[in-house]
Amino acid sequence: MQQFPTQIEFQEDFDFKNSQLLGQGTFGKVYRAKALKSLPPGNYALKIIETISEQAYELAIQELNLYQVITYHQSVIKVYKVYSWIEDKKYILVFAMELAHNSLKADIEERRKAQQEFGDIMLIDIMIQCLKAFYYLAKNKHLFHRDIKPENILVTCRQPFTIKLADFGAGKENFNGQTMLNTLVGTPLFLSPKLYFAYTTNQPGKVKHDLEKSDVFSLGITFLQMILLLSDKDLSKLNDPIIYEEKTGNAIDTSDDPLKKKDCQGWKKLQFHISNIKNPQIKVCIQGMTEFSERNRFTWLKALKALNPDYEDDEKDQFVHPASINDQQAKAIKFYSNSNTTLRYLGTLNDISNHKKIISAGSQILAYSNDGIRIISLQGVSECIFTQNVSFLSYIQTLNICVGITQQGEIFGVNLKSKTFYSEKITHFQYDKITVMKYMRKDLCILGSQNGEIMILAFDTQPPCVIKKYKDVERSVIDLIYEDENKQIISSHENFMIYGKQLVYEQSAKYQYDSQIDNLQLISSEYFAGLSKNLAQIPIFHIKDGIINIVQKCQITGNNIPLALTLSGNYLVWVCEKYIGSIQISTKLNQSKEDKNDELMVNASKPAKLLCFLEIDRTIIASDGIKLHKYQIGKKSQEKTVCQNCQIF
Repeated sequence: MQQFPTQIEFQEDFDFKNSQLLGQGTFGKVYRAKALKSLPPGNYALKIIETISEQAYELAIQELNLYQVITYHQSVIKVYKVYSWIEDKKYILVFAMELAHNSLKADIEERRKAQQEFGDIMLIDIMIQCLKAFYYLAKNKHLFHRDIKPENILVTCRQPFTIKLADFGAGKENFNGQTMLNTLVGTPLFLSPKLYFAYTTNQPGKVKHDLEKSDVFSLGITFLQMILLLSDKDLSKLNDPIIYEEKTGNAIDTSDDPLKKKDCQGWKKLQFHISNIKNPQIKVCIQGMTEFSERNRFTWLKALKALNPDYEDDEKDQFVHPASINDQQAKAIKFYSNSNTTLRYLGTLNDISNHKKIISAGSQILAYSNDGIRIISLQGVSECIFTQNVSFLSYIQTLNICVGITQQGEIFGVNLKSKTFYSEKITHFQYDKITVMKYMRKDLCILGSQNGEIMILAFDTQPPCVIKKYKDVERSVIDLIYEDENKQIISSHENFMIYGKQLVYEQSAKYQYDSQIDNLQLISSEYFAGLSKNLAQIPIFHIKDGIINIVQKCQITGNNIPLALTLSGNYLVWVCEKYIGSIQISTKLNQSKEDKNDELMVNASKPAKLLCFLEIDRTIIASDGIKLHKYQIGKKSQEKTVCQNCQIF
């Protein structure tokens, strides 16, 4: 049985005594409650499921597993935390979820009473939001809801009108490629004709139906109720495919045959309601979605194209932010050069929200903010993969997972391929004292703390655990890097101290610099660089045999203070508020050199404060916290001319 936080932690986290019952359904009750601890302040929806057996409990866990498969989608309600315990021989499962304003069902009821219809523009917008979300889940996550109805579509914002999908308790993962299923779940009013026939004839295990097209029909009836503000009574038997004898009322045949369905009372009633839809575009969409013949019924994509003929077949449409170039599209790449070096600007990716830090993850970028973690491709596809507030983040290449620490102190890991994640707290782990986290090697990360302690955290255990600690400097750790050839950790501290720890022989090295160093960047097994706080310089250091020395101080023209530093090949690349610059690293760093042509500074008019380097694609990513600017740097080609925007320092 899966382990979750218990009743004690739930009672500490929420003011449940003053909670408000919002509603109840097939799979549990939902309450509104205020968070007291652990989660960010505010009100949450608490879905509480009670079952009487362990087997039923495991079935309830299915909904959680489906939410983990989805991981995140802007049109799916978020699950922030799950609790579980046994009370009075009952298994209790609590989902702490995003709180919505209302359900679409409640909105329909309110509008019907006020006789206030949705306008066509709003209707099409809501329909497209729903269709895109279900199409994405079916095509990209192989997931089908199987209980689509207005109660399970929630309104999270009214200006603009925004919906999110909820209640995946009946949902089905289908990774084997088979679209047909022989089981019956759902709400009778919204079942497809095949499923309704199985329901009325009490044959729930003998109906073979298309998962996608069954969901399409259910959403079509949901849309019909929304468009015409119909009551549940108006929907009664709209989906009944049985042909009845008019005099006796006895069933004659089902209407799966297109030639016979005109004689079906359910079909006639459905067509009467559809005839009352005024907008021809909406009418065509509803007709296709509610087609009785499963073979002729619309797919998600066909329904989308009925509303928007220009819609392209891309289930990640809402996550795509194509590179935007300020110049004409014919000049997609801009070159900046001096006599030795060329910097190529490759375009800008507009991310979906702010980010505090970016790191490389193979050929993709990981960005995190208060909204969670997003993974971004060089083509501009951005997807949120973790929704908790993150304090620190690192990427373990050997396992293809990102790991980190949430602001609530939980250690988490997210598999970048499957998008599944875990998170749990480590006992006696002072997460609030951590100042920096970096990847080390294999399945290890290194952590620095406020008291100068440095820890090695292993992720090959459950839960992750600290396997080694040492503390030789009494001041807070500012930054860390690990050098694998000599097995040493290099750290910078608040008291301007730079410290090296050789792990095999326990050899240490110290160097007192004249300013605080951060943004440590490994150049080779013996050389590393950093940024001097509030100084327009990049110092380069040498470490060997327990001795650290400074070998160069690269001064930057115009008192421009670098904010971030990365290494691309043999180029140190830095950014500041206005410029991006580079320094070509000599193979003989211990020898002084005066060749200023090895240095380049560009006024690219693209402010940046964050940097990372994608080794696989040899691409530099410079970020201002929202936009991601793409660059590549290398030796100047003979055919390229020197750009007038370059300044050589």
